[in-house]
Parts: sequence; C-alpha cells; structure tokens
Amino acid sequence: GTAAGSLVEVSPTLAIGVCEEGILRVVRAPSDAKAALLARESLMVVPTFPSTTPRYTVTREGPATTVITTSTLKATIDMASEHITFYDVASGTKLTADFAHRFVPTTDPALGNASSYVLSQSWQL
Repeated sequence: GTAAGSLVEVSPTLAIGVCEEGILRVVRAPSDAKAALLARESLMVVPTFPSTTPRYTVTREGPATTVITTSTLKATIDMASEHITFYDVASGTKLTADFAHRFVPTTDPALGNASSYVLSQSWQL
C-alpha cells in the first residue's frame, strides 16, 4: 500500500482511499480540482479513522487495468474509462460498478458565482 494516508492515486482525476479492509473511498475530481478536494476533510472519514493502516495491495493486470485488493474487497479500475468494479474477495461476486461519470462546469451563486461543478455518476447494483 501507499504510505500517504492509504490513498492510491490512480490517475490525475481519480484516487481510491483504503479506509478499512472493507471500506474503499472513491475520490473523483476534475483535473483542476483534485488537489483541493484531497485536502478537504471527508464527510465520511474522521481524522482518527482508521486507527490502524489497512493492509492492501496494488497491482496491474496488463496496461489497461489497476487492481486494489484488501482481505475482503477487490476494486478493478479500467484505466481508459476510469470505471471501477468492486468484488467480494471470498466469493468473487461482483458487488457494484460505476459505468458513467462526468463533471459539468458551472458557477455557484451561493458562493458569489465561484466556479463549481455538477457531478453526475451512475452505479450498477
């Protein structure tokens, strides 16, 4: 695993946080906002979570796929589309997969018309 807070930087717009061996956090951002997003405190993760560094591996299956595996979860990332599929390690069963995501630039009137994005993401259950 990585030493930097168990965060696997998959691409300039995608990172996977290994929170626990059964919890993976998908961090997706437009390329110009990833650093700011990673610096923000997560709504799901408190600073003391996890109390220990989870064990995981990161491997490549050819040039097109990155795989992050813990004792209970396996995430495969298609590097061309950045789509992620999650599997149960024990049974090999597919748990869910994202099949579409996009960021649409906009402005936020509540923030004085600051630049923002509308995120659309679709998951298979």
